[in-house]
Amino acid sequence: MTCRSVRYLVGDMYLHGATGRERPRMKTGSGWVELNAGQLRIRVSEDGRICCLRNAARGKNYCHSVQPAFLVTAQFVGDPGRVVPVKLQCRKLSASRCRLAFTFQTGPIVVLEATEHSNYLRLKVIKLSHPDVIQCLYWGPMATSMEGPIGEYVGLLRQGTFVIGMLGLDMNTDGHGDGHDLSARRYPQTEGGSWLELETWDWRRDGRTEDFFGIRMDGRGVHGVGIVGSGVVLYGCAESRVLDTIEAVEQAESLPHPMIEGRWAKRSPVPWGSSWWTDYTEENIDRCLDLAVASGFKWLCRFRTFGNWGHFDPDPNLYPTGFAGFKGCSDKAKARGVHTLFYTLSTFTKEINLPEPCISPVPDRRLQTVPPETRLARALGRNDTAVRLEDRDGLLGALRQPHMDVKEKAIWVDDELIQYEHVESEGGHVVLTECKRGFYRTVPAVHPAGRRAVRVLYTYWQCFFPGTEAMNAELGRRVGWLARKGNFRQVTLDGHEGCRFTGHGAYSQNVFLDAIYRETHDKDFLYTGSNLGNWSWHALSYISWGEYDCHKGFRGGMLDYRLWRMIQLRNNYMPRRLGQHYPDKHTTVEDVEWLMGLAAGWDAGVELHVEIDNFNQNPKRDLIVEKIRMWEVARLAGAFSERQKLGLRQSDCIHTLSRTTRGGWRLEFVRRWRHLLLQMTPAASVPIRSLGDGSVKPCSVLFDWTHDPGIYQSAWLSDDLVHGGGKQPGCWEFTPPEYDRGERVAWDTQKLQILVRLPKTAAGPIRHPRVIVNGDPELQVRVPVVLQPGQYLSTPHDMPMAFVYDANHEVVKEVPIRNLPALPTGPLTVEFAFDGGAGKGPGPILNLRTHRHIPLKP
Repeated sequence: MTCRSVRYLVGDMYLHGATGRERPRMKTGSGWVELNAGQLRIRVSEDGRICCLRNAARGKNYCHSVQPAFLVTAQFVGDPGRVVPVKLQCRKLSASRCRLAFTFQTGPIVVLEATEHSNYLRLKVIKLSHPDVIQCLYWGPMATSMEGPIGEYVGLLRQGTFVIGMLGLDMNTDGHGDGHDLSARRYPQTEGGSWLELETWDWRRDGRTEDFFGIRMDGRGVHGVGIVGSGVVLYGCAESRVLDTIEAVEQAESLPHPMIEGRWAKRSPVPWGSSWWTDYTEENIDRCLDLAVASGFKWLCRFRTFGNWGHFDPDPNLYPTGFAGFKGCSDKAKARGVHTLFYTLSTFTKEINLPEPCISPVPDRRLQTVPPETRLARALGRNDTAVRLEDRDGLLGALRQPHMDVKEKAIWVDDELIQYEHVESEGGHVVLTECKRGFYRTVPAVHPAGRRAVRVLYTYWQCFFPGTEAMNAELGRRVGWLARKGNFRQVTLDGHEGCRFTGHGAYSQNVFLDAIYRETHDKDFLYTGSNLGNWSWHALSYISWGEYDCHKGFRGGMLDYRLWRMIQLRNNYMPRRLGQHYPDKHTTVEDVEWLMGLAAGWDAGVELHVEIDNFNQNPKRDLIVEKIRMWEVARLAGAFSERQKLGLRQSDCIHTLSRTTRGGWRLEFVRRWRHLLLQMTPAASVPIRSLGDGSVKPCSVLFDWTHDPGIYQSAWLSDDLVHGGGKQPGCWEFTPPEYDRGERVAWDTQKLQILVRLPKTAAGPIRHPRVIVNGDPELQVRVPVVLQPGQYLSTPHDMPMAFVYDANHEVVKEVPIRNLPALPTGPLTVEFAFDGGAGKGPGPILNLRTHRHIPLKP
């Protein structure tokens, strides 16, 4: 090792350099240590900050110019703020291993062991000087200048072809969020760059209050789940090597590594296949399998399966012979080359058509409750309808608080659940009135004064949740056991974020998934969730959603959200799904070709959710099924070029697919389409005034130029805002059309969406067009592209992608951008600027647009 010898003594920890005779990989110097994380060189200074994040191949330093970067920071018990280290000390153990001691201002020391591997760096907590002081250890923030698309779940940042990544090594080290736990984020546009961070919480003690969906719960301590032993992996590599690196980490560090037919799930084609969702039964399973086989789908999902959630007993209305019928359906499917999967709502514990033993007749003592608990102030008879409770600080508010607008509220006394209507304060007590005894099949009983009373967590879905990780894991094992014994190949976990009601954030979600994984991972199994995190990325095969969003028609449900997800999943190296769609007897052949073409463009599978008898009444049923089969087979065979897929990703285009006489594929463009019920708000009805280098002219294009099919109630495309062509930004003032936000609508926030055209007679190209609202750089759309004369660009949907089109309206390229900002209400000023374009000739033209969503049906 060629470095200057240096030693900083503190107790038994020290920074120690060696002589030039030794040449290990790990480097130290005067006041710094340099660690190797694959192709990334991480230099940390003696004050605990990262001072260099260098691409070893090109020498580029990705450290952020303003934001500080750290390997670790912390939150102390009782202090919601973030604390950063002030000193680093290093003790070298070998050529590729050392111990790093980070000292914080008030004295606590966190000791990490750093181990260099050929393509990554492992960091692990081995000691805390004050084990009960640190409530949360943050791995990061690792602040960078990187501006490429981020992988917010798998934890990676991009710049050009180089990637920096971070992976948690245990279930308690994950990203931050409410269900979707993010480990990579962007800094504001004014600062630029992006950052990585994971967090590890100390869950060993009772009483830490967790808020989820606005509900406060007390987490119950989990033995051994603290900060010591947690760890992360850091790596830097070419983007083409990301999956190779992650696979090596999974195998070496004992992370979930699901295999399917001998291949790692992330490399297998199996998770990319589409599935039918239908309520198959012992009676109609053959008709459902006929549909799956005819369409070329290899997966058949049972949506409503169980008579209860918690014990997950097969619904006797669907399976008269019980578990035998449940398994018999799977066996029939396997014999015809179809895999079965079933749907659960994770740990949502409730009775459906069967009593749930976790709740009645005696509730499981591990069910989750809401603090504070109290005592009966007066004995309670079997038929009493008023309950008098000892008052406690915060009790009145906790008992009154609606849980996600659910009407029923209940307390738990001994083995009885008691529903109540009203809560009052009277004579130093809290009184519950209009009570209904024996809620949820529990047994009304006599309860002496002084008995413990606590509100039970009962949510919008008329269900209860586990209150301990042991119960959480028990439910997971039961799901896994059922899937394995029932001859299933996949389980769909909707509402996976509901596991957080156990009180331990992402850790609770991971405990449930891990229990299922351990029961099934040796069975070529797929795991589907409704959300993602850094740890669950390894286990989950894909994510999907649907929400019965049929109010906009077959093509319209959550379209912007689905396309936003496609980009997000692609950035995170996840197999993609366009989510659930709902064909019925009214669905057209064109509907299906549009959907399957869009899916082919995004390399995505679909879930087609049908009521089998209704769908079979469709007069075009056989042709629809044949078209589905053609698209599915062609997509999975890789029949489409990248250029073709770019065109198929245009949501306003319809293509048709057929076979050639030689057995090949013929892809043909049919037409562009727009939602027939879209009402256009006239451009001129919103006056716009020029404030600077620009003018206003009547709108010279149709809404079709946006390449959004317009599945809205109404939309507005502005008059032409014509830039003067000079160096100064064009500036205009206007008030966007008012939309009533009081109706029950979906996704009603207006985003800054733009259409920019460069006339064919312009003097030359423009670079990096950008639109800024109210002078606020955070209310900005900036497109890093060179726009040639005759081309135009659009942001068709609320997703971080702009598309460039030629004069014939053919898509030329797609350009990643930041998420579109939300527009404030009231008068707005808009600046339109770009680089270049100062020559003679007409300037570029900007059109703005807004829309009003179709109200949801009651």
